[in-house]
Amino acid sequence: MRFFSRIAAVRVGAACVMGSLSRAVFAQPAVPPAVAPPPLVAPPPAVAPPAPSASSPSLPSPSALTLYVPPPAPPVHAPWYAMWLGARLGVLAYGGGVYVNNAKTGDIETTGNFVDTGPALEIDAGARLGKRYIPYVGFELGLMEAGHRFDGVGAGANTIFAGGGFRYIAGDPDNIAFLGDVSFGVRRLQVASEGSSWSATAIEIFRLGLGVEIRLSSTLTVSPAITLSGGTFTNTNGNVRFGPNQGDQQTSPPFANGANIPQSDQTSYYAVVVGCGMHFDLFAQGASLQRAP
Repeated sequence: MRFFSRIAAVRVGAACVMGSLSRAVFAQPAVPPAVAPPPLVAPPPAVAPPAPSASSPSLPSPSALTLYVPPPAPPVHAPWYAMWLGARLGVLAYGGGVYVNNAKTGDIETTGNFVDTGPALEIDAGARLGKRYIPYVGFELGLMEAGHRFDGVGAGANTIFAGGGFRYIAGDPDNIAFLGDVSFGVRRLQVASEGSSWSATAIEIFRLGLGVEIRLSSTLTVSPAITLSGGTFTNTNGNVRFGPNQGDQQTSPPFANGANIPQSDQTSYYAVVVGCGMHFDLFAQGASLQRAP
């Protein structure tokens, strides 16, 4: 009996010990299992942008865009020094007389008996000095019909002037300025008919031109002007026949074939040219080519 009682006591003690151990074990906090980190994944490779095709042009970036501002137009100015070259086209008219007609008791042989009004072309060459001063040489050619003495016959007339002059520009030479022109030279009046010709020559000491010079660019000017000149015919050359049915019965000029017109038979004429010239300032030079403020 004692044996069985000991065995029961051992069982009871073992049960107590197991209960204590179980409470101690279950009383500890639960430790979560270790979690492995996710595997490293390499980033996807960079993809290059597609190359632009010829059919679709690429647009420039905003930083590459620039605003184009055109340069200002160069100022219009007159050069200080330049070669001056050009021409003038106008209408030439004569007045006064060629000589005194002794056959008509001292009446004057008018220029209208020899030459009519017609166009005239003048060619000039010179130099512009200090903007305002232009010494030059010029040649004028007028082509017109013959006068009343040659009615009924095929005749033509021409006149030439060759000489030198000086132009002065007053006012603003960079814009619009007043033009004064003084020249002198030799004038010849010639009439031709049926293969023969007669001419008379004169010295023009004073030839005056007045007008304006308008500057269109740094190299080009236009100058409408009127020119007045006068003189006395003194020398003749050649001879020519008048038309039929002359009232004074004259058949040709009384002074011909190189004969001088006597002083007692000399008279005065005048010539008027109304026209417009166009001239160029070439090889311009100067200390300042800017327009004055």
